[in-house]
Amino acid sequence: MTPAGSAAQWVRRGVAELRSGRDASAAECFLKAQKNSPGDEASLIYLGEIFARAGRYEKAVEFFSAAAKRNPSNPMVYAFQSQIKRRLGRTEDGLKDIEKAISLDARCLWMLSLGYGRTENKSLYRREFESLDALAKRRPDWGLVYVARGVARAHAHEKELDQVVEDIKRGMALDPSCSWALAWLAEAHRWEEKYAEAVKYLDRAVKARPDDPNLFVRRGETRVWTGEFVKAVEDFDRAVALDPATGSVVAWRAEIKLWGGDYSGALADSEASLRAASPALWAHCWRGAALHMLGRPALHDLDVALKRDPVDAEALTWRGEVHRLAGRMKPALADLDLAVKLRPFATSYVNRALAWDELGNQSKCIADFEEFRRVAPKLARAAGTGTSRRILRRALELSLGNRTAHPTFASRRAGRLFLRSAW
Repeated sequence: MTPAGSAAQWVRRGVAELRSGRDASAAECFLKAQKNSPGDEASLIYLGEIFARAGRYEKAVEFFSAAAKRNPSNPMVYAFQSQIKRRLGRTEDGLKDIEKAISLDARCLWMLSLGYGRTENKSLYRREFESLDALAKRRPDWGLVYVARGVARAHAHEKELDQVVEDIKRGMALDPSCSWALAWLAEAHRWEEKYAEAVKYLDRAVKARPDDPNLFVRRGETRVWTGEFVKAVEDFDRAVALDPATGSVVAWRAEIKLWGGDYSGALADSEASLRAASPALWAHCWRGAALHMLGRPALHDLDVALKRDPVDAEALTWRGEVHRLAGRMKPALADLDLAVKLRPFATSYVNRALAWDELGNQSKCIADFEEFRRVAPKLARAAGTGTSRRILRRALELSLGNRTAHPTFASRRAGRLFLRSAW
């Protein structure tokens, strides 16, 4: 006996459950799809993703391995499997998987990262760096090892840009097919806030691979920091034109529209991402942010976003702001405390200071106000003078829809919008 409904029907139900943040019920649907059609590729991949998010990595590898046997030409299966194996400490096997993925589709190069900038991933990168260091001694001619070591070094350590660049360039020299690593040279410079240099590397990468939408996404995001906001939007438009069916690309454009104050455009893009066959993980966060900035109910989307990714500091900051403005100070502080612990965004301090102000705790308000001025000095100066409450509220106004690790604030000259770095 098999469950009523075809495998395709159970997959569609499972995707609907995933989009609503109900991973457990989604997993049940995908398992029923497997019972109806053993080896169904789509349900195997979704099950792998769900078990990986739950931290059940060995089980996730089983599902992705089965999907790879079913369809050995699907690059994303190898890319996901690579990340999970490397989290398990199976570094060499993981590199072989990402090498296979990139050979099938160079856009998988971004999966070489195990997670951007998150505090909880630092120990993971330190462990991977040590494994790659040992692997380089055993396999000194494998270019990808050095590229991966450069990426791990950039994430695990601080102020080592010269060594990161040396590693990545050595990998490219050993293996010219690793020319895609230009994109990681750009990332390394972005992490050190050397945005003009990052754009130069991305210009070279785009010239070499003009069909890669993610390169345009990265260059567009980086151009915000060099004051080229109009060109940044053009890059995002180009990325969407290259890959209109993928949810992640249009979702990234939603975020850039939030930064620039185009909240209706951000809402349309985040909703387009959610309708895509593979919605972006962060689409609910950015939909919630757009709804909030438009003065509409946003809590449901932010709740869903945090069910999907409980350590998304950006979504926590947005939800903390929503709670604060609704007068719910206890849940606001819970969200903002965790956000600051995960990634201390300037706007997390702003919102938490305002929450403490509402509760009459001036000592904690002042402490967060000072932290805000320390991490975003240019934004603090642009917000003007007066009471701390006035400056904090003005800072949020100037931030438009940006609550990220890379804060910007808006200024206008001759009727044109400019986004400035808050640092």
